[in-house]
Amino acid sequence: MSARRVLLFTHWAPNVLVFRRRLLELLLARGTKVLVVAPGSPDYPRDELRAMGAECATIPGKPNAPDPLTARAVRRALRAVLRSWEPDAILSFSHYPNVAMAGALDGLPPRRWFATVTGRGRPFQPARDPLATLLRHAASRILVRKYRRVGKLAAGVLTLNPDDLELVRGWSPELREKAALLPLGEGADVERFRVDAALRAEWRHKAGYGENDVVCAFVGRFLREKGVETLLDLAEADRDADRKWLLVGRSDLGGDGNIDLRIGELRNAGKLRVLPWQNDLRPLYNGIDFLIHPSIGEGMPVAPIEAMGCGASVLLLDAPGSRELPKAGEGCRALATTKPGAWLSALDTWSATDRAERGTAARATAEKFDSRIAAAEIARILDGEAE
Repeated sequence: MSARRVLLFTHWAPNVLVFRRRLLELLLARGTKVLVVAPGSPDYPRDELRAMGAECATIPGKPNAPDPLTARAVRRALRAVLRSWEPDAILSFSHYPNVAMAGALDGLPPRRWFATVTGRGRPFQPARDPLATLLRHAASRILVRKYRRVGKLAAGVLTLNPDDLELVRGWSPELREKAALLPLGEGADVERFRVDAALRAEWRHKAGYGENDVVCAFVGRFLREKGVETLLDLAEADRDADRKWLLVGRSDLGGDGNIDLRIGELRNAGKLRVLPWQNDLRPLYNGIDFLIHPSIGEGMPVAPIEAMGCGASVLLLDAPGSRELPKAGEGCRALATTKPGAWLSALDTWSATDRAERGTAARATAEKFDSRIAAAEIARILDGEAE
């Protein structure tokens, strides 16, 4: 029986359109009523969501992170939404919404709720500083205790890669039974992110890159766990005049002051170019030759799939989530080290091959992670057809 009323709960409302647009479109197209619940923020895309046919609700708290001072208010707000809207199914994304929904559902009649672990998050990532490592370890233990309640109350816990599935199953007996794998993660919009020769030529012309320039780009938040320091190491060590290093993102999304200082030094030395975040990344992904993605842990990385959809080759760190992409086909390769020499050597070898052939292979691999296929699988789970 189809779920006719579905509640989507996220820590940051724009994520619904960035990562789950195809799921939202699918649910709405079949007549399902959808309510998007998230903390209020200036960038909450209410108008676009409502234009698509979804309903919107806000809860107290800060986007992107739990706020202990508003925990009780969040619980009350979620309970009010659940009682007034009566969803047939609930889908939450990432640790904060998963834990908050468990708190709201505790003591209420059972609901058909699926919690999505979209990645391990900072508590499970290594840190360089011993004190930071200790604090992260303590935070991870607290989070695991909270997930035991998630395991008791959720109908299922969805993970996006085999490594995270194994991790989550070890947190409690209930999670060992209820945790499941979405083989494609949540996919990427490969219909929208396509190879476009005109876009490539236009972007490279505007950016000032020549025909022989090999553009290697990092796209994302300037965070250690996203691997930005590896990109900086590569830009500093590279001696190939034809290889151009590009950093695209915003440090105000959580950047580190020391990283920002180093970015400035490399930019001033002419070894690195920095561009602000692009709302539409299709021209950039078509224009570059290689996406450098040294993240130390993802759920299922979207940027590499989008880049491959546009014909760019992708060099990854062999880490949870990222390591699944090379298993699916050509166009992306994973390295087990962050040493600059290994990455530069791999780029030297790969750059010698024909870009058009690399682009065709990358596109074929990206198509295997089509978000429309992933959305259909998630919809079947919500309907109880794919337990």
